[in-house]
Amino acid sequence: MSNIAAHCFLADPDYGSQICKSMGLDEAKAKELSRLSHVDLIAATKAGYVP
Repeated sequence: MSNIAAHCFLADPDYGSQICKSMGLDEAKAKELSRLSHVDLIAATKAGYVP
């Protein structure tokens, strides 16, 4: 779900923040993910990913 929140941050940071709060997601992590390229975002949110 953090990848969805990351896209919301890209569209509108306030909306991304609201999405994180309403879904109980880590806002700092979603902001971090929103700064990645599309390829890196997919890799970072793939099941089993360990940074």
